[in-house]
Amino acid sequence: MAAKSRSTDDVFRSFGENLQLVVDKLRENVPPRDATDFNLAEYWTKMEMVFKAMSFEATKLAMCFASPPVPSPEECQSLMSSVEMKTVALVSLYYGLPKEQGVTLRKRTRNLVIGVVESIKELAENIKRAGYKSSEDQLKSTGAVWASCDIFHSSAKNNKEAVLKELKSTSGLVKDAFEELNEAKDTNGSSVDGMGFMMTDDEPELDQEEEAVWSDQDKAVIHPALGLANACKACVKKVTEAINRSGKSVEMVHINELDEVVEIADEISPDLDELVSCLYAPMNYTVIRANASLMADVLHKLLNMVRASHIVTTDDPKIDNSKWLDFLAKAIDHNVDQIKNITKEEIPR
Repeated sequence: MAAKSRSTDDVFRSFGENLQLVVDKLRENVPPRDATDFNLAEYWTKMEMVFKAMSFEATKLAMCFASPPVPSPEECQSLMSSVEMKTVALVSLYYGLPKEQGVTLRKRTRNLVIGVVESIKELAENIKRAGYKSSEDQLKSTGAVWASCDIFHSSAKNNKEAVLKELKSTSGLVKDAFEELNEAKDTNGSSVDGMGFMMTDDEPELDQEEEAVWSDQDKAVIHPALGLANACKACVKKVTEAINRSGKSVEMVHINELDEVVEIADEISPDLDELVSCLYAPMNYTVIRANASLMADVLHKLLNMVRASHIVTTDDPKIDNSKWLDFLAKAIDHNVDQIKNITKEEIPR
């Protein structure tokens, strides 16, 4: 009995499911293959070739549905099989990047690969959704695949570069939290139309006198809180500068130290967000003290780790890393102590 022929919808549905399985597997953090005889330069050369091939496959797929006639199911299957082969090659290359090259580098490379696979999947979905005709969404998603592939050229090619990119992202998040706290001063700590909740057209406006605002004691807390937030910015900035200047990513011990920086730095933004969120009126001083202490602990952990690492090793006599490390450690403690002293006893409003 002859096998039932597949429709174009079946081909596209199966293709989308296969790519989703690939993405799901990538997110599982499957262990890398053995690192024997690994050559990083050769690895990136091969990876570049596959990214170019993925971009070409996306162009070919889009062009086949840019104008009539619509490819037959058999032709669609051939197109999809070609894309799937390149996808397998790309994923296989990713799994060939050994953990000895750095956890952070592997993480960023994995995200890069996932981005390309997801953009190809979205392109196929838009082609199917448009009835296998050219559409605005198809053009946009084709461009999205190209953009995802082009990111490769500026992507990190060693663990030092990967760590610097991660710290840049952390710096941006910390800066946003710092600016949010500054903006809260303009509303006197009120969370209305701020972080606390958003007003909607269906909700009655609160009278100004009903809004929770900072007391004089609350306002006194904000100065050291801003100081602690500023110390977060400075810590990330100075550690980034030190890594940019002296960080290494050849020996395993150095690669591991860079990964540890990212592991600790990833805690900074969430902890700072928690601190900022509890500074809106009405303040709970117990929560503020706890969050300030947690923030200080993370910052000290980062500074202590960096102090004991190769990151602050330099042959330049003009650079004394111990000075900025000591200064930031004292600034953190000073601001936390101020927060604790101000909030020790709550003054009646």
